[in-house]
Amino acid sequence: MKEYTEKLAKEICSKIANVQIKMDNMENGTFKVVASDETVDRVGETIKIDAWDLKNYLKNPIILFGHKYSDMDDVVWKATKIYVENNALIVEWIFAWTKSWQQLRQLYEEWILKTVSVWFIVKERDASNSKIITKAELLELSFVPVPCNPNALSLNKDILDAMIQNWMIKEIN
Repeated sequence: MKEYTEKLAKEICSKIANVQIKMDNMENGTFKVVASDETVDRVGETIKIDAWDLKNYLKNPIILFGHKYSDMDDVVWKATKIYVENNALIVEWIFAWTKSWQQLRQLYEEWILKTVSVWFIVKERDASNSKIITKAELLELSFVPVPCNPNALSLNKDILDAMIQNWMIKEIN
């Protein structure tokens, strides 16, 4: 059994290393997060997926840290693609190449900082339930240590975890 375990560990490590290289492409590393979904958030509200007005955000698709925008160093990422998939608003982005924010990139890659938060203006609420937002203008997206929406997470680790789980199931069977 020890030999099988060592073999499996080596195979998983080699596959993780290959995935890591793809995710950490230093030329144009692209990362992916769930910015929003229809989960009831920590303040008891739900934002419908079709509620999002992205028109103004797309003119300047930056990503901040902690909803701060008073300093140039607060701008740390740039959204490169925004779309809806599996009833979630997905944002793909790249890190800014500044020294001060490479530490955040490292925290993200190590799965320590992996949550985001949307900052928005409510434009309309459901007539029968004011906790349901039916129109909202996205102002910005920020990486935060604690998000309002518990599902506003990095997808990269989820993808990696699923791959590892699939490899383990294949080896056991």
